[in-house]
Amino acid sequence: MVLLEVFFRDINPLMFPFDEVWFREALHGAVDVIWGEDEGYGQDGPNQLSVIAALFAVLALTLLSQPPSMGGQEEGAAQAAKMAFHCRNALMLAESVACNDAFGVLAQLLLARYMILLRQAKESWLVLGAAVRQAQALGLHRLGPPSEAEGKEVQMRRVIWSHLFFEDRFSSLIVGQAPLVHDAFCTTTLGPNSTGARERGRFELVPILRIREEMTGIVGRMLELYFSNSVDLTYEAILQLDAQLNTMANSLTSPYRRDEGPPEGPDGRTIALHRYILHVSLAYLQLSLHLPYLRRGSAERGFERSRASTLQAAIWDHQARQELSLLTWPPHIATDAFVGGRFFHFHATSALGVCLLTEPDLARVSQLVGMMDEFLSRAEESVAMKGVDPNRCIRQEIGIVSLIRGRVRRRLAEGEVHRTNHIEMSQEQGANTTEWEVEGSEVGLMPEMGQDVYEWWSWLVASLTPEGGLEPAPGGEP
Repeated sequence: MVLLEVFFRDINPLMFPFDEVWFREALHGAVDVIWGEDEGYGQDGPNQLSVIAALFAVLALTLLSQPPSMGGQEEGAAQAAKMAFHCRNALMLAESVACNDAFGVLAQLLLARYMILLRQAKESWLVLGAAVRQAQALGLHRLGPPSEAEGKEVQMRRVIWSHLFFEDRFSSLIVGQAPLVHDAFCTTTLGPNSTGARERGRFELVPILRIREEMTGIVGRMLELYFSNSVDLTYEAILQLDAQLNTMANSLTSPYRRDEGPPEGPDGRTIALHRYILHVSLAYLQLSLHLPYLRRGSAERGFERSRASTLQAAIWDHQARQELSLLTWPPHIATDAFVGGRFFHFHATSALGVCLLTEPDLARVSQLVGMMDEFLSRAEESVAMKGVDPNRCIRQEIGIVSLIRGRVRRRLAEGEVHRTNHIEMSQEQGANTTEWEVEGSEVGLMPEMGQDVYEWWSWLVASLTPEGGLEPAPGGEP
């Protein structure tokens, strides 16, 4: 019960919070049915398996971020893996006896979130797909607008669907797949009175949920732009989405703006974590939007605009992490491991390195390359801890970032003179391609969308040359 208290106090308010009383009542009912001594309970409780699965998923997330006073990160990660294993078993048993309810969807949703934190993006996306199918079978997507007469069960179904919709958008963007949920078939909306959260002090959850809803809409338009045949992928459309992201970032109210100081008071931790999540998410979206244009040549007019936007987003991501690292938590409070963002950190650092390969100001390159060193230092610390990186994803990230950093440093060592000579030589040869060359060999075709994210980055890095080889488009920015 101590872990449940930690979850509902420190972790649940940072997501789409579901009601603690609703969950505890269902859990106590399941325990009475399965393990109760009352003679009236003469059954195995097959209908309660989904509640037990949700409990295991909650424990997995909590142990992954357990307070320092309860144990170290390695021990917590090992225990969290066991809870996730038990959650999978409980879900399989529940499916075998056709135990389908909102708790089953919640269990799969939390399990998918746990797997994302372990960088198991593809596996998480598959679990999320099962959650979407079960949620649609239960009608969670057709609840319509909220009303005052709704009971607690309907409110929690609405919250679970909103959380599922949000995770589907971001998970689809991470793995490079079309979204599982389409707006045209959904009527469920999350109302301000349907959060089921215990709002404390000055912290207000409703504005955060509205920002997430707006952010989810932009992600949906990004996915439609990249995957739908009904929308033309033009650079003007990219710039429109970029303007929407900038407008959202600039319209954030206090205390979530970038220029705000460290939050204080009893809600300081919750506000700081919400601000961190918002900023790194917006930076990730901007990076993902412009990343495909970073390997275009002079035939692409928007190259310099995309490079500048990507570089700025990577700097914003770094600033958000720096602000969070300056805060200290009491030893009885859960760590920030459950908020995630580690893949976002890799994404931002790699994109930063790609931009530095073509940054004309070598003094700025020398100043920003330290951000890559900082990432590698933190990643190596994570590698040293057992159970934190079960799929060796951090090692892949270290290899990719190290390769980019090596080429950036080699460019700095060769100096501006070598870069100028290289550009002049390329112009004399009439080079005007839209592909980057790999030291004497041509680059292959771009990997298919949906392939492993690290394979995609490995392919992109293989197509880079230390000098960059790209020039701003004639005539400047569009």
